[in-house]
Amino acid sequence: MPLSLGSVREDRDKKGDPVQVYDFIWNTDTVKKGQRDPGFRQVIVELAFNYIKQKFDRDLDYRFTIPKMKYKGDTIQFQRIKAKKQAKITEVELTEEEKRAME
Repeated sequence: MPLSLGSVREDRDKKGDPVQVYDFIWNTDTVKKGQRDPGFRQVIVELAFNYIKQKFDRDLDYRFTIPKMKYKGDTIQFQRIKAKKQAKITEVELTEEEKRAME
């Protein structure tokens, strides 16, 4: 699943208590499927937690709620994702006639 994890940043929750925020960028189809399928949503959240553990060495509590907001904070953190380039050479199947002609 293509994803990008930005750097951790400090913010405040509704009560004003300090929180840490981790910005993820997911493929659009992944987000749509996560909105429809609770089981898949669980998988991508666990993947995010594991990625945070791997990148920042932070253990997070697996009890979570999904906020109704799309983004936490005033400004959106800039991230880049490399696009995969299409192969310049594609394999083509020869017809039986072309195979005989080459022999």
